Amino acid sequence: VSTQSTGTATCSTMSSLKKLVEATCTPDTPCQLVEVEGLKELIQYIRKASNQKVAILDILKHLKPYVKSDYPKPILAGLKVIEMLMIQIGKVFCEEVASEEWTRRLRKLVMKTKEPILKMTVLQHLADWVEMFGMIADVSWLNKVNKELLKEGIRVPGPSANARDHSKRLRDLEEQKAAEEEASKNTKKEEPKSSKKEEMRKSETSEPAEHSEDSDSEVDEYSDEEPTEQDELDLGQDISQEANLVVSKLRASAHELRSFRMVHRSASGKLKRRLARKTEKLEKLESRLEDPDKIEFMRKINRELAEAQRRLLNLQYTFTTMESEVQELEWQESKGGEELAAVEKQHKKLSAESAIRKSEEKETLEELATGHKDLERTTASNNHYFGEDLEECEMEELEKMRDTIKKTLAALS
Repeated sequence: VSTQSTGTATCSTMSSLKKLVEATCTPDTPCQLVEVEGLKELIQYIRKASNQKVAILDILKHLKPYVKSDYPKPILAGLKVIEMLMIQIGKVFCEEVASEEWTRRLRKLVMKTKEPILKMTVLQHLADWVEMFGMIADVSWLNKVNKELLKEGIRVPGPSANARDHSKRLRDLEEQKAAEEEASKNTKKEEPKSSKKEEMRKSETSEPAEHSEDSDSEVDEYSDEEPTEQDELDLGQDISQEANLVVSKLRASAHELRSFRMVHRSASGKLKRRLARKTEKLEKLESRLEDPDKIEFMRKINRELAEAQRRLLNLQYTFTTMESEVQELEWQESKGGEELAAVEKQHKKLSAESAIRKSEEKETLEELATGHKDLERTTASNNHYFGEDLEECEMEELEKMRDTIKKTLAALS
């Protein structure tokens, strides 16, 4: 019963989220591209979600039909929603949009569209997102798509002023976080060492906080290099196209290198810190336990928990994949229903026209039969008056006709 209720709640949540995205991308006001209130609700939905990544994937899944539409307005509405969520949510949303699937989709949109405003909008988004999140997120796929577009002869514009301001704010925040972490480490080194019992109590009470720190920390203790003045240089339109292409390639390569460095340092630092903490806790627990059987039992339990966690992650990935496939099937089913309704309507129209044609054909055949009978009567009468077909005439009529001919000849002579 609990499984059925959970599935029902998930389906209702998915349907309500789909309706929310649909209301946001198709506003009632004709001159409005997106619904502002719906956009605010989407932002709050992501911020209040227990797992923001799953919430973002669900929203992107519902936005996919609008970005893949054949008409410009739904595509622009979907891109506008992604742009606003990118600004409001930040790095978490950027990591999902900067994936291989979405970058390939945006590249295909640029290559296939025939609308200049749509092509320029997508190109400007690609340049702005690399500028905004190149220092704090992995944007390697965005850089790769920009390079492929340059090889195809499509010029990627420079980042806008708002994107540069946003990037500067994000860098300032990252520098401030790094400075706060460095200050907190220095204060911890100056504090006197407490007794072993107090350390054990603090380690036991601070274990959930450390776990959250492992899951939420994104910046390594060694901050990345500060950007040079060339990153902030606005070249404008005074340089040639070849020089602008070279500058764009160098800027994309610099952002890609920084993102790789940031991801490498963040991942390695987190793993080292987590491994050190776990090793320290394990040594403390082993020192408290003198029985080797208990130690082996605890290690066995830890291995089983790790295996269970791995299976749970696999199940979550399978569930997310199946959920996206179900959504795609629902979309295809709705499209099939619309096509079936159109075919049925066309069938009714053709059936009515066929009935009208049959009635007209029947009337035409009746008119042809009547005309044929009239033609036969007229032909017989004409033959009779011209002296043909006299087999059925009586002798009296022939005598009368002979007398009439004689009188006529006599009158003529």
